[in-house]
Amino acid sequence: MLTRPMAQAQEWESTFNAAGINCVSLPMLTIQTLQLNKDQQAAALLLQNVNQWDAVIFVSSNAVNYLAAMMDQLSLCWPNSTPCFAIGPTTHQSILDRGWQSGHSAPLGDYLLNRGAVVSAAIKDSESLLALPQFADVNDKVIGIVRGQGGRELIQQTLRTRGAKVQTVEVYQRSRPNYRRGKLEASLFGSERTGEQRLPALDAIVFASGDTVKNFFALAMDEDLLDQVKDIPVIVPSTRVASIARNCAFNYVHVAA
Repeated sequence: MLTRPMAQAQEWESTFNAAGINCVSLPMLTIQTLQLNKDQQAAALLLQNVNQWDAVIFVSSNAVNYLAAMMDQLSLCWPNSTPCFAIGPTTHQSILDRGWQSGHSAPLGDYLLNRGAVVSAAIKDSESLLALPQFADVNDKVIGIVRGQGGRELIQQTLRTRGAKVQTVEVYQRSRPNYRRGKLEASLFGSERTGEQRLPALDAIVFASGDTVKNFFALAMDEDLLDQVKDIPVIVPSTRVASIARNCAFNYVHVAA
């Protein structure tokens, strides 16, 4: 089972199916653009100063795509000289797909890879990004963080502690999908039953974030299915999300290599 938002889940489903792995998607996050209100206006105001950023951190591919849409709406052009830092390979690829790249040496050092978008197999979460050497000395640097509403504060807080001037731009909002009762049960077990014993139709559940784990857990509790799902192996992207999964009663948690 894949639990990413619909657009990303479809991409993953195609990849898994091509590898001969059957998948079912049940998104545990709904991603929406900000409405034309004070939140979007605040983001638009910050984007007027994007040329002053020494670097920008994108926490997800949604951050890249929704920022690009907002900049198009505001008739703003992305400054190609600004180095982009990505958390995760999918985010990195989204940056490259937009053609956002650095044309000269980055103000934060000579660590730019892949035409300006900084990425590494080790950059799976906020902690690993903050451990990069180019973020060790950021005193007086202006760093933009592009994310959704309600994201983690670790990057912002840590960079400010290190002396950076941080501008956080929230370009989308996340929410828990509103499924009818029985939707999770149908996705998990299909129609297979043996008397009162329900037979799980899944070999694993893939979670890409802590929010997807928490939303799945809440839905399982709502449908009284926790006892049936807690022994299904789950795959998560980091030790932080693994800890969340264990706290949500999953017994077999595997961190993706």
